[in-house]
Amino acid sequence: MIIQFPLMIDKSERRKKRKDGTEVTITNYKARAIFAPDFEAAGTTLASLYTELRTSIKRFFRDRKSYPDHGYIEQFAYSPELKPGRVNGACHLRRSTLNYDLFTLEFPAFGNAATLIPHLGKDFLIYNPPKENKKQSVQAALHKYFYQMEKEDPDSLPQRELRLGKNAFIDYLEVDVPEASRLRPPKAANNDFSLINRSSVGDGYVELHKVGASLVDRFPEDFSRAYCRDDLVERLMQLLEKGAKKPLMLLGKAKSGKTSILEEAVFRILSDRPKRLKHAYRKGFWQIHANRLIAGMSYVGEWEQRLMGILEEARNKDHVLIFENLAALFQLGKSASS
Repeated sequence: MIIQFPLMIDKSERRKKRKDGTEVTITNYKARAIFAPDFEAAGTTLASLYTELRTSIKRFFRDRKSYPDHGYIEQFAYSPELKPGRVNGACHLRRSTLNYDLFTLEFPAFGNAATLIPHLGKDFLIYNPPKENKKQSVQAALHKYFYQMEKEDPDSLPQRELRLGKNAFIDYLEVDVPEASRLRPPKAANNDFSLINRSSVGDGYVELHKVGASLVDRFPEDFSRAYCRDDLVERLMQLLEKGAKKPLMLLGKAKSGKTSILEEAVFRILSDRPKRLKHAYRKGFWQIHANRLIAGMSYVGEWEQRLMGILEEARNKDHVLIFENLAALFQLGKSASS
């Protein structure tokens, strides 16, 4: 199976003085896949970059032959026509005026067009409404981004000028991946959104390990112990081990010991397992914080997709998911439009 990867390549040059006093120009390249940015390489020749990228991609597919979900293949098959360009302007911040000049990629999406600024991250994607000026839409999104950066971390922004991708260009890398043709093919995508954004959300196993904390890994050193609460602890242990897969809720005032009771119950369950085999048991206990569910999510519907994948993984493996703040879970993704 041949997969074509759109690449963004940054070219830089520097002067190096030889021992005899003469100078020579050293050219360096840095490349990464635009819609699968985990694949990147650096070197002094394009040939060495392409070889390194091909090796990484082939290894990626070999390592995932046993994955139950192969929907991630969609992101690699996505290779739209890319139109490179630049956007520049001035953003008036509190401390100074930031002049910027950035490399952009425009491509058809959502029935119209979208603009990606790859040097600011794979999630910096701006939808260009049909009747609005494209440049103004991009500038408005950039200004909002710079204002937020200044608010959160003023020192992360340059004082006066930001120029990225001065010598950037695009190329396409074709890779023959025999393993990909033997994987279970993904369901057909309904729109450009699912293809562009597929890289943000993986299968349930990956997402659970990304946003969850395994209590089995914390056992026994990092557990809070509960004393003189044996009746509640024993009752909770019975419910957790019954396998009824019903939701449980611990209610109580702040600092009343809800977390300690839960961790004491899990502590006793894990203590009954042979020490060498505590990771071999099918059932696991995973602590999930509501805010981590939406970390890195940029579009409406993404965090729901992540949560559904985690729930499916927990159902298949008989895991227990522990959400500490139920109110925060109900507030996830709340916006003016949802």
